[in-house]
Amino acid sequence: MFVSAMGFSQTVQRIEAENYSAFNGVATEINAALSGGKNIGSCKNGYWVKFAGHIFSQFDTRFDIAAASKTQTGSPTVGALAGTVEIRIDAVGGTLIGTANVNATSTANWTTYQIVSAAISQTTGTHDLYFVFKPVTGNTYLGNFDYFEKVTSDPNVAIYTLTTSLSPASSGTIASSPSGTQFVDGAQISLTANPNFGYIFSKWVDENGTLVSTNATIGVTMTANTTRVAQFLAETFPDVASTQILPNIPSTQYVITEAIYGGSTSNLDNAAAINAAINAANAAGGGTVVIPANASPFLSGPITMKSNVNLRISAGATLQLMPYGNGNGVPAGSYPNSGTADSYTALIYAENLTNIAISGTGTIEGNGSAWWTAFDATGIGRPGIMRFKACNKISITDITIQNAPNVSITMGKSGSGRGYNGTIKNVTVLAPETAPNTDALDVWYWDGLDVLNCKFSVGDDDVAVDANSQNIKIKNCAFGEGHGVSVGSYTSNVNNVFVDNCSFNGTSNGFRLKSAIDRGGNESTFYYSNVTMINVSTPFAITSWYPKEPTAAPSTLVPGTVTSTTPTWKNITFKNITVTNSANAGMLYGLPESFITNVVFDNVKITAATGMTANFLTGLVFQNCSSITIPSGNAITSYKAETVSGSNIINGINTTSGVSTSCNLSVEDVTIANSFSVYPNPVKGDNFTINTDSDVEKIIIYNLSGAKVKEVNGNNSTQQIIDVKEFSAGCYLMQIMLNNGKMNTTKLIKE
Repeated sequence: MFVSAMGFSQTVQRIEAENYSAFNGVATEINAALSGGKNIGSCKNGYWVKFAGHIFSQFDTRFDIAAASKTQTGSPTVGALAGTVEIRIDAVGGTLIGTANVNATSTANWTTYQIVSAAISQTTGTHDLYFVFKPVTGNTYLGNFDYFEKVTSDPNVAIYTLTTSLSPASSGTIASSPSGTQFVDGAQISLTANPNFGYIFSKWVDENGTLVSTNATIGVTMTANTTRVAQFLAETFPDVASTQILPNIPSTQYVITEAIYGGSTSNLDNAAAINAAINAANAAGGGTVVIPANASPFLSGPITMKSNVNLRISAGATLQLMPYGNGNGVPAGSYPNSGTADSYTALIYAENLTNIAISGTGTIEGNGSAWWTAFDATGIGRPGIMRFKACNKISITDITIQNAPNVSITMGKSGSGRGYNGTIKNVTVLAPETAPNTDALDVWYWDGLDVLNCKFSVGDDDVAVDANSQNIKIKNCAFGEGHGVSVGSYTSNVNNVFVDNCSFNGTSNGFRLKSAIDRGGNESTFYYSNVTMINVSTPFAITSWYPKEPTAAPSTLVPGTVTSTTPTWKNITFKNITVTNSANAGMLYGLPESFITNVVFDNVKITAATGMTANFLTGLVFQNCSSITIPSGNAITSYKAETVSGSNIINGINTTSGVSTSCNLSVEDVTIANSFSVYPNPVKGDNFTINTDSDVEKIIIYNLSGAKVKEVNGNNSTQQIIDVKEFSAGCYLMQIMLNNGKMNTTKLIKE
């Protein structure tokens, strides 16, 4: 953070530009922010940001503004006036108290910052503060803005400097309340350390490295110049093996720079060299095609994979998408179209193949910036980085993908044959938050995919699981910017999605299950466990109204006709999840003709600004001390959301206060050393079978209110057939007690 010792009369209060309370038109960005982690851009004429309830004193003298502006038609040279920032109070067109001139700072970028100053007229009291952007004629944008600093000069008070910093640099952000770096004697300051994507908070120390606190939020009383350092650690997860069948590929190497292939960093396009090496490896029965380390990137157009080939991007190597140019391969040396204007094939493509891998610790650079600009202007098609259509035994490991023009990794394709046995492990995918449609991973028509130990931070869905995909496991992953882990919006026959031991930091959504009346049908069994979420706007979203929930009151909605494409969300569990600083607690919105069924919140703690909306659900229950903490209002606002059909009651939580009422009703999970199986589960008929490797003493089944509904003597047998024909459809908890004293609790679904 910015630090400046200003003596004993002048204080500086910094306002990070991205921390506005309201805005019109501007975009929050991360390109070379000086402080706070982000900045604002896309500041067109009349766009503005607002900071509510700003306090002014008679000693406030000026605002210093960090601004960057690229040369444009109206400001063609560096130093030319690019426009002004109007400083107003109370309204966008309210009283003008100051104006800052912003000049062009670079011919090449929007990140060369200057500090511009605006004297302000004497203002006192509390006002909404507005910064209104006014580019000169001929300019589309005024510039990028990182912060606004209000300078106050009061000769009558002692001032102390608060110095804050991060270790390591860029590992997080520090929020100060009140903001600023100089404070009067005795001022009480609250500091909160927030980790950036890929880090976790460790501790606060002073200038000597002495421990101050392990709490992320600390208080500081200013009685002398003070230093506080927020220390963070890189987020790590334990290694975990894939459960899928992995490819087995010969290690014989085919290096693309060998003379027979002709690959070179001086080539405008290395696709011919890479494809020749792939064909040679395939013809020999398999092998590893190597892109070697080099300080310069290997530019390439579309690459076609073959079976039994591993494309290895070596450490220190970069495979880079050819530039956009003007589109459609014009001029020469830019990425070609697929043979159809404005249609493009993925950089790496595989169809109906088996036994292939993408590996190595190198980088794939998508060169996406120009593609994003063209898409925003015209909606053109764009290539993804890689797609595997109807393939079997696919492994993608250890690589970094950044700045994709479109989706980075696509497993499968809508309407195609199904893919099987996919593993994505130790893969990092990065793109700016504002980059359109840059999903990290999309899954279509796929059965069996493990996503392990990955880090995704992008401009759209971090993961999207779409139609006809089953048995998808996501474990030990970190998600930054993006729309979170999604199912949909095409959701027909999506089943058995499991997410475990993951973190979310700054995603717009956590778990987002989205469909529409013409996109769904047969969605079942989603299990999310052992997750932390920080600064996630909507941690839990289940909707059958994609892309937007109705604005009309749910009581006015008329049931439609259920068809084969009507979403039928059911059997969804959220367990051992902690949510901190969310905008809302969640949005659960079924259809009046097709309720969301069996949603369990088990040991879920949510802290949010506003509560949860729940409409058209049955089998909704909060258990094991699940709670919702909000500053005001109802914890849950609901319509026809209930635990038992027709009851209009949600068990396990006070829907007004958000306090748990289920701590004494949940059945505690106990680790069991012995193996057991329950089949079928969900139960579609009148009975199911339990098999164990030890004798069963007793089996007890509870409903989600905690009431015992069935108890069966085990008869010291290792197999039991349990009759449940009298059970109504819903979710139950079953406790299995063995003669050796061990037991386990599992969920049972009756359809």
